[in-house]
Amino acid sequence: MKILALTSEFPPFVGGIGTYAAELARAATELGHEIVLAAPDYGGDHKATDHANYPYEIIRYPGGPHRAKNLPAKIALVRRLVHAKQYDVVHAIDWPFFLPAALMARHLPRLYTLCGSEIADMAHPMRRAAISASGVFRGDVRVLAISQFTRDLFRQNFPAVPQGQTEIVHLGVGADWLVHRRTPGLLEKLGLPPDRLIVLTLARVTRRKGHLTAIAALDRLPQNLQQRLTYVIAGPDCEADYRSELEAAMEASAVQILRLRDLDRAGVMALCAASDIFCLPGGPAADGKVEGFGLVLLEAGSQGLPLVAGDVGGVAEVVEDGICGIVVPIEDPAALAEALGRLVTDPDLRTRLGQGARARAVALSWQRCAALTYGPSAG
Repeated sequence: MKILALTSEFPPFVGGIGTYAAELARAATELGHEIVLAAPDYGGDHKATDHANYPYEIIRYPGGPHRAKNLPAKIALVRRLVHAKQYDVVHAIDWPFFLPAALMARHLPRLYTLCGSEIADMAHPMRRAAISASGVFRGDVRVLAISQFTRDLFRQNFPAVPQGQTEIVHLGVGADWLVHRRTPGLLEKLGLPPDRLIVLTLARVTRRKGHLTAIAALDRLPQNLQQRLTYVIAGPDCEADYRSELEAAMEASAVQILRLRDLDRAGVMALCAASDIFCLPGGPAADGKVEGFGLVLLEAGSQGLPLVAGDVGGVAEVVEDGICGIVVPIEDPAALAEALGRLVTDPDLRTRLGQGARARAVALSWQRCAALTYGPSAG
């Protein structure tokens, strides 16, 4: 199958959509499909790294993260690409390419992926009118929701779209995650004693990820447990007001807290492998963003980490409670403290849930995702 994939996020930009685009295209190529992927250039020349890192053709277009003013350029881009080569399907990997694909590739089968947070944006009256006028969901269309939660949210907002057009295709974890192991000496490099238990939150530093809830929970633990722990917060700063509030909470906490930024993929993998418990408390968001799946939970689980996660969005579809982790209510430091305390004091529970998290990651491979998205093989 010849596939034109369109994304507004891609490495070196760090984000879930970019990971999805890169890994899905890689897995589809391994299955024998032919992929051409259009991605932003972020103002740089990526020819050498793209050729070295990805086994498919990447067409970089000018720009960075999507803005409304970029829509005409995206429409022109799709028009140019679909006229330059024959494709069997066009895949709009994120919402900014839904309208361009509908307008310029309506003669081809189309795929749209829904991650969750874009649904509130799509439901705005002006954008809803544009969706209807351009026929985004008319014709030979499949809508791929990354979780049951995301599909339900889409159906609530767009009930006129036939249910048969919408499918659930869970995200996957890369083969390199599944073979990764601990990097010797990493704890020493971070200045941590080898017997220290590491509780890790790896995410963009935004309020809805729940770092403050994690700190409040850790501060509830008995002192003897606090002295055994280091809480590592890793990820880029994204909200200035939240960052200052978080830094104050870190300074006041009784638990040792380590803040890491600017990690590359290898660094992220090494950090996950060196940790003992993965914690993503989550929380509500006032801007309409949701946790549609929680890909980082799957990646952390691939390293055998037991998962503690807030019950928000599609997270419970990744973290099977009692099997690969513990699901707790959001914004509930007491419940989170109880879960973390159990894991800290019970190494057998950590091992059992870590093995379950690893098995969940193995089951949800990117090749499975690509096969459900495009078909099992080119033949």
